[in-house]
Amino acid sequence: MKLDVIAAAPSLREVEQAHAGAPSPEVPGAVFLARDEDDMRRLCGGFLPCGACGPCRSTLHLACAAPVRPGSAGEPGGCAGQLELAGEHLAPALDMEEAEDHAGALALVAAAGPVYQAAVLAGAIPGDMVLLPAPLAQDSLVMALLQGMGLRPAPLERPGELPGDLPSPRLHLLDLCPTERSMDAWLPLAPQLSSASLVSPTLPTLRPELTALLAGQATPRWVRDLHPHLVLDLVALARRLDLDGRLDLVSPQALPAAMSALDPAGQEPWPVALLR
Repeated sequence: MKLDVIAAAPSLREVEQAHAGAPSPEVPGAVFLARDEDDMRRLCGGFLPCGACGPCRSTLHLACAAPVRPGSAGEPGGCAGQLELAGEHLAPALDMEEAEDHAGALALVAAAGPVYQAAVLAGAIPGDMVLLPAPLAQDSLVMALLQGMGLRPAPLERPGELPGDLPSPRLHLLDLCPTERSMDAWLPLAPQLSSASLVSPTLPTLRPELTALLAGQATPRWVRDLHPHLVLDLVALARRLDLDGRLDLVSPQALPAAMSALDPAGQEPWPVALLR
């Protein structure tokens, strides 16, 4: 399927890999909105499973053996302007036409897509408390997402100690920058957690103490991508949120510099490049 890109944004994966010292993509923009040959709008959330491998045939698309991740591993991102991709897992974003309709949605998918995936897999429901080993800025897109889902994010201020006021007995752990230090902070709480999710593009170094999770109720997960089936859920959520000041419209030429200046926690406005 040939695609003419309308707008693109760097994914959380692209930003985190840049901060880890990995080579920057030659053409960034893993998350993009494009028109296909039939002038239909198609939205890519940064991860496209092949659909043919064993995991995909078993509907385990997030474990795809040969996924396409635009903007990484030699794959050009949306800033290329024109792309050719299989359209099976591109979301049909038919009503996203003008910049004001899609910029906020692209920014939210790009900055918080894997976090949304983690919350969905964890079964988090409105009112649940989400513990964060590293505090998030109140104006970050991830914070807007969690609050927009009706969740109650709270920083883990003291290692191994729950906050004093627990508004919900259901506790989910979201480690957005998993390191040995962050795991040391929350592992003592493992038996009290309903879920524990490590959100990272690469598998973190796992601690032996993670087996403590099995003594309680928590299901540990490593989340690195957003499933294409959830992309339009985030688009709908973005339209209900106030995202003013949380994104920045830039030119495609300015996107690499804007991406390199980003904090993976999303404390700066997330850049969205307009191509059409």
